[in-house]
Amino acid sequence: MTLPSSSTSAPSTPRPPARSGGPLNPGRVWADFVVYARSYMRSPEAVFFTLLFPFILVLMFGAIFSGSTAPSSVPLYVQNQDSTNATTLAFYHALSETGLVTLHNVSASVGNMSLYMSQHSYSNGLVIPPGFGEEVWNLTKGHQSGAPVPVRIYINPFDQTSAGIVEQAVQLALTHFNQQGPPVAYALPPSAVSSQSFQPKTIDYEVPGLIGFAILMNPMFAMVNVTAEYKKEKLFKALSLTPLTKGEWLLSKILWNWAMTFLSAAILFATGVAVYGAHVIVGPLILPFLILGPLFFASLGMLIGTLSKKAETAGIIGNLFAFPMMFLSGAFIPVSVMPGWLQPYARVWPLYYVIDGIQAVSVFSNTAQALFDLALITIMAALSFVAAVLLFRWREE
Repeated sequence: MTLPSSSTSAPSTPRPPARSGGPLNPGRVWADFVVYARSYMRSPEAVFFTLLFPFILVLMFGAIFSGSTAPSSVPLYVQNQDSTNATTLAFYHALSETGLVTLHNVSASVGNMSLYMSQHSYSNGLVIPPGFGEEVWNLTKGHQSGAPVPVRIYINPFDQTSAGIVEQAVQLALTHFNQQGPPVAYALPPSAVSSQSFQPKTIDYEVPGLIGFAILMNPMFAMVNVTAEYKKEKLFKALSLTPLTKGEWLLSKILWNWAMTFLSAAILFATGVAVYGAHVIVGPLILPFLILGPLFFASLGMLIGTLSKKAETAGIIGNLFAFPMMFLSGAFIPVSVMPGWLQPYARVWPLYYVIDGIQAVSVFSNTAQALFDLALITIMAALSFVAAVLLFRWREE
């Protein structure tokens, strides 16, 4: 009996060809749609950025610009060097009656108005020179001839909305004196508030905001992600078996964020100066903000990561803190352009005091304001660091 050859085999069942075409099957499309939708909705981060994040942006920008159609009154600091003259007082009254500005008197004895405003971080000012009223009266009545009498306006270039309101108010008040004939008074081109001999640019005010943005984003999100990821992968449990303490682990991460913050600040300062000709004062008082800011936000990030049960939840909570703080603390949009009801809320966020302090040092040379901001940041940083260490656990309960 002859056995069949080993090379001979039974014919195999042919496989059906892969579907690469054919008519569209709505049932299969719907089934795959449902599977993908369920998978997508199981991701909290995807849901946050698709649905909740746009809603937050609309709420924030709607609140910030809700008063743009009807300019609100802005503070205007007036140094009236001709305060006893009746004509000057009439101009002052006309300025107040515009309803666009809230007047604050500055004594003539303070001297340099621009320096005074810079030392107090004031954005809008007006100087009425000595003899203003008498000269305007004489020109109006034809008792003398000559050029119109000037007043000087000071503005913050970063806050063009408030600057425009101030210019409009001054022009309306001057119109009262110029409507009877040839111009008798006018406003000089606005000067930027400065404690230096140079005229600040918009970039001078933007650099501190961008540094504040770096201080917020890098330490906070790095610690949120690291803490949540270490919990998810059980790496903290492994670290608990080593001599490393919780405080040492957190301090090592803060040291890294300090290094990155100093590098980011150096890049921002250097780019602003080299590319855009920014005039910024890099003094020793900036250093505490570059140290305490990352300490606070890194500790806050660790707290969020520690208290969150899942890594995805930690990312959402971090975003809920970071995005409102980013837009409402003056990093990109001056707080002064926001509606009056929103400004106190904007000053609740810790980042506001970091940015305000750096700006007080680098733009205004306002040491008193910088020390006040620094005191608040010091308290918040100490409390957040202690809380982060105390609440953190190597092992889950």
